[in-house]
Amino acid sequence: MAEQLGVSRPTAREAILALELIGAVTVRHGDGTYISETHHRPFSVSGLDFGSNPREVMEARILVEPPLSGLVARDASSSELDRVQEELDAAARLIDDVTALPAFVDLGMEFHARLTRLCSNRILVHVVSDLVDVDRQPLWVLLNQLVLQTRQSRVTMVEEHQCVLDSVRAGDADAAEQVMRSHLHANRRQLLLEDLSADSNANRDIA
Repeated sequence: MAEQLGVSRPTAREAILALELIGAVTVRHGDGTYISETHHRPFSVSGLDFGSNPREVMEARILVEPPLSGLVARDASSSELDRVQEELDAAARLIDDVTALPAFVDLGMEFHARLTRLCSNRILVHVVSDLVDVDRQPLWVLLNQLVLQTRQSRVTMVEEHQCVLDSVRAGDADAAEQVMRSHLHANRRQLLLEDLSADSNANRDIA
């Protein structure tokens, strides 16, 4: 499988593990790996299935996470944002360490989770937290690790997160919302292998 897909054996093993965790395949030791029955329902975390449609999740995040970032820019304290900056700095230090990719991915996911928790609107926090927590699911972790294989992709993620944080720290709600939306559109394009026209159409609809 690794040879056919042009990936390393560890990556192939991680993919099989992720598929097993979400209930897509069943591993029978000594026998083989089989596609699970179609009626099987994967277990869930925070109310969302492990099989949540990536496109729908990203569309939902693009709709609700940018406005939340704007509210955080209005409400968050300097000390709370300092903690976010510390984790972002930690991610930046891992950019050139390819062996630390899982830790880098985890810090990237925590950036969104921590900003979400700083919002004063508890209802919006609950909604966005469910969407952001999808990133913790094995299949999404694997997708993020694949997307962040190159150094430039890791640099870009840190730079975009820094732009969001700088806007929030400046108390500029409009800028925070805009840069978060741009960042999520870029994420969707990478994860779903979409072309630039998709983002252009989405931005036109939002406008």
